Amino acid sequence: MTKMTKPEVEPSNIMPISLEDLDGEAHKIMEEHIKAVTQEMLMRSCTKTCGSQA
Repeated sequence: MTKMTKPEVEPSNIMPISLEDLDGEAHKIMEEHIKAVTQEMLMRSCTKTCGSQA
């Protein structure tokens, strides 16, 4: 192991998780957050110009 000179996270200590790994309330909160972020990003990807009808 490498000596760390400042607060760091050792890459070998990072364990990715999935939504299914979260329990009840945390799972629900994360799903709602993902939905909100996804909706926001989709809305940002759409643009409307002065002459558009959409």
